[in-house]
Amino acid sequence: FLSYAVDRNNFCATYHIYIQNDPGDSVEANRAQAEAVRTELLSGTPITSLMGKVYNEDVYQVKNPYYFTHNEMDPAYEEAAFALEDGMLKITGYKPELSGLSPSDMEKTADFLRGDGRPCISFWSLDREYDGLVHRSSEFLEGRYSVEIGEGSVHVTGYDVFGNRFCWERIKG
Repeated sequence: FLSYAVDRNNFCATYHIYIQNDPGDSVEANRAQAEAVRTELLSGTPITSLMGKVYNEDVYQVKNPYYFTHNEMDPAYEEAAFALEDGMLKITGYKPELSGLSPSDMEKTADFLRGDGRPCISFWSLDREYDGLVHRSSEFLEGRYSVEIGEGSVHVTGYDVFGNRFCWERIKG
């Protein structure tokens, strides 16, 4: 959903929720679990608070980003992460919640987006001095999908054209 690159030449660090389709697993149940995570993220729940919950099969990553090197992750995920510049935050893989639309409008919207929901993002803002409690916007971003964030604590929150909210945070301290 949101990725943070540390050193794109050698390794990356990203926050993620890992749900694997193991042999014998119900793909439909795993999809429902992934949709539940997505709904929580879109409602504003920080990804770091979901990482330690039952849906995350990566039991070692419960609050920190996962650091990885080349040829370690899913190729599409890895390509997006390593495409980031050092110290950049980039919105990737955004898919807006479309359940409030009619089936016809949902289909037309999905066709228009062709898998990239980022054009639906109305705005997002950055709090570069996040205290862990209250988002105080220090930078308002419109029409951009990446921003340099530096090393300190940071919080991002935004809305799409459908009224869905998303957020991400990194707490240093």
